[in-house]
Amino acid sequence: MTSELADASLAGCAEPGECMMVGDYKHLVPPDSDFEIQFCQHNGRYMTATRNLAGGHAFLEEAPLAAWPFAVSGLFCEWCLRSISPSASTPCANNDKEDGDGSVEGRRVRPRLGHNRGCNECLTRFSEFFDVASPQLLSRWRSWQQKRAEKTHVGLEAFARCALQIAVRASRLMKGYDLPPELALQEAARPYTRLVGPPDDCKVHLDETTAKEIADELRASEGYVEALSKMLGSRDLVDSLISEEAINAMAGRLVLNAVGISLTSQPPGSSTSSTTSTTTTSSSTTSLVTPFKNGLRGAGIFVLLSTMNHDCQPSAEAIFTESSTVILRTTRPVKAGDPLTLGYVPGDLPLEERREKLSHWLFTCSCDLCKSEERIELAFEKARAKHDVKEEP
Repeated sequence: MTSELADASLAGCAEPGECMMVGDYKHLVPPDSDFEIQFCQHNGRYMTATRNLAGGHAFLEEAPLAAWPFAVSGLFCEWCLRSISPSASTPCANNDKEDGDGSVEGRRVRPRLGHNRGCNECLTRFSEFFDVASPQLLSRWRSWQQKRAEKTHVGLEAFARCALQIAVRASRLMKGYDLPPELALQEAARPYTRLVGPPDDCKVHLDETTAKEIADELRASEGYVEALSKMLGSRDLVDSLISEEAINAMAGRLVLNAVGISLTSQPPGSSTSSTTSTTTTSSSTTSLVTPFKNGLRGAGIFVLLSTMNHDCQPSAEAIFTESSTVILRTTRPVKAGDPLTLGYVPGDLPLEERREKLSHWLFTCSCDLCKSEERIELAFEKARAKHDVKEEP
């Protein structure tokens, strides 16, 4: 099954009240899929297999709502993060004279880092993004972030891209369904608002910055607010979309749901590709994706993947090969009705280290492996205590 939710059209809720739990996902999962989304008070939303699945079975291919880079080596598409060759890059914007890097009229050039570039498919399908996210704007956001928290995984560019994606989708809904701007914006934001966020009493900390600073920088980004205002037909709606309150609300969802992406630079059409299993990442934790020498590291937000719970012995893995599109594949046979889970942290870490890392996602794991290791530790503690008593004079 392939799911490309970046272009998802308007869809209603199944039942009032059920919308934010399971009903809002029903239209995203075809009836013949290998999985379904369920809900219970203990597990929240979670994914289960609808039929017996063999190990190594790919049951979902999903494009992200939004993805962004935070460590780059080489040329890549600014939308899908796919490695691209110099010949696939966009022509020099100033063809009537030689550019600073030696390009001349009519020649396709190797863009400098930060130049607006994309693969042919994305330049066509997501032209609104490339129209707004100019080389100058991307360079400004990345420079701003590097001065504050260079290693953060959810920073200014993440919020800028997500807000832009919401505005683009709202604009399409206004044109395609003749929706009023307020309703279109609400509908366009739904893929983000239905993501699990932190409890109301839990404050999300962004590395070396604040929601106010991010909101201020977005408003100060030349051309950005104007472009979003043109899409939505209202400056007031843009102000609400990138307000401090909106950034705070989005921060929790991005921090808890962003998935690390690691891609190795490959020439387009190469017979080999980089396959990397990943774990969830955030602004305040170290990415657990495989380090790279030549390639790209980034993060993305996925609607269906985000419903998959953690297990220290996961039944599935997330695979990235050439772009930010993820392939979800079983790691062992899974029976119909059993959960499809991912490993947010490596299962071979000691119990206490796993739980320390998992505390970022605001839960204590009680999977079979954790329970088994707990029993073993408890038995050792009892044995040590009994031995200490015998040793007393």
